[in-house]
Amino acid sequence: MELFDLHQRARDALSLPSEAYFPHLSLVYSDMSVSRRIAVAVAIDTGSLPENAQLSTLNLADTTGPISTWKPVISVQL
Repeated sequence: MELFDLHQRARDALSLPSEAYFPHLSLVYSDMSVSRRIAVAVAIDTGSLPENAQLSTLNLADTTGPISTWKPVISVQL
């Protein structure tokens, strides 16, 4: 299942309206500047990354506020 499909199924299950969604994998959570984030992203050798990944768990967190206040909402085994 692709991230787009998973996102839409979750929105449907929660009766939320559809919105623009851009799936991504966040690997860095910090207060670094936008220019530094861009430099780090450009430096990644995407050719060395796997074409596919299999996930076993989906974790949903409330990310309102600073990272230190994020709270887990639910964890689901896939």
